[in-house]
Amino acid sequence: MVKERGLDIHYTSVFLVEICRINRAIEVLQQPKTLSSEDVLPGFVLRLQKVWMIL
Repeated sequence: MVKERGLDIHYTSVFLVEICRINRAIEVLQQPKTLSSEDVLPGFVLRLQKVWMIL
């Protein structure tokens, strides 16, 4: 789990990513290629393609 300024990202064994933000509904993404959070880290993009390949 990654936690930064109210943003929690949980990785599960079925290649889902849950994004939990303060005062927002949980967003569930299935095997996303990238994650970005412009409101927390402007310009940051986490590329996940290689992560899914090794799991």
